[in-house]
Amino acid sequence: MTTTISSIAAKVNECQLNEEIRRRDQKIDELESVVLQLKMQQLKNDHEEDRKLFTLENSLHNINNKLTEMEMINGDLRNHLTLSQNIIEKKNDEIKKLELALKDQQAVIARETLIFQHKLDVLQQRIHQGAEARTNFSMKRQSVKLEQNQALPRNDSHREEESLDSKS
Repeated sequence: MTTTISSIAAKVNECQLNEEIRRRDQKIDELESVVLQLKMQQLKNDHEEDRKLFTLENSLHNINNKLTEMEMINGDLRNHLTLSQNIIEKKNDEIKKLELALKDQQAVIARETLIFQHKLDVLQQRIHQGAEARTNFSMKRQSVKLEQNQALPRNDSHREEESLDSKS
């Protein structure tokens, strides 16, 4: 009987061990399943992060390209601005030169106008003097004619008297 009890006890022990092994195997299977799910989730997360990282890198690359393009445009604009400023400076210099030339011409015209006005005044004065001289000459001539006309009748009457006297 002791052998039976020990064999029963060994069988119970063996059943308990088998049950314990089965439970542990089941627990291992569950844990392996959880680990597998976690690994799958981690892979999924890693893939999502990689996709996001790729998108960010792609966006960064696009932004970098746009920035490079903007720098080129900015450089072109600076060149155009420099050229425009040079053109404006040259035009301003030309305008200043033309303004100085205009002032010089205006001064020449003003001086020549004064000279012309002086000559015109002298000429008008001479014309006026000539007109006065003609008027004076004309008046003297009329005065001489008048005197001659007045002297003639006296001379005529005097001649008549002389001719009468000589006839007598």
